[in-house]
Amino acid sequence: MKTVEFLKKTYVVEGSVGAGASDNAIHLDTLPAAKLVEICNLLISNLDLGRRIKMFQSKAKGIKRVIALLIKFDEAFTDAGDDPNDDLPESMAPKAAALRAAPAPDTASEPTTAPETGDTAPAKGKVRAGSKQEALINMIKRPEGASIDEISKTLGWVNHTARGAISRDLKKRLGLPVTKARVEGRGWVYSIVG
Repeated sequence: MKTVEFLKKTYVVEGSVGAGASDNAIHLDTLPAAKLVEICNLLISNLDLGRRIKMFQSKAKGIKRVIALLIKFDEAFTDAGDDPNDDLPESMAPKAAALRAAPAPDTASEPTTAPETGDTAPAKGKVRAGSKQEALINMIKRPEGASIDEISKTLGWVNHTARGAISRDLKKRLGLPVTKARVEGRGWVYSIVG
């Protein structure tokens, strides 16, 4: 059985569960697919091998890919039982030290969400100037508030888009205290008090 140490955990890269397995060695086939993706992305990032992945076509292909990356990591960052930072090129030594100091992925937790796609989005709590979201907030902040019909006509949205933007963007993402009340002749009117 061959093992590779990665982020303070020992992974089995060759051999089977019964073939002299140590109690603390992690067998990749016992991990959920999401954990395999997480480990694969850590290896890809730290070995500078290109773009991160979102998922594997199959778990078997994922296991093979992670094993190949672990072996490549082992070859790149270790030297026959010596200190992993000895005899490394100067450009690799800081990366190896940082990699070993990084927190290890928790293999016992539930699967995580998909890795980042690289899309840039405004930070949570930020509203882009001149956006429809900013216009929506300004309409709702007025003393008389704004009805769904008024919002839809002003912003060129259908009613369910306006309701969704209020619920998802304003209440959940931005945490604004949006209230609604039924007003005679206007229907539901949304407002932000304060």
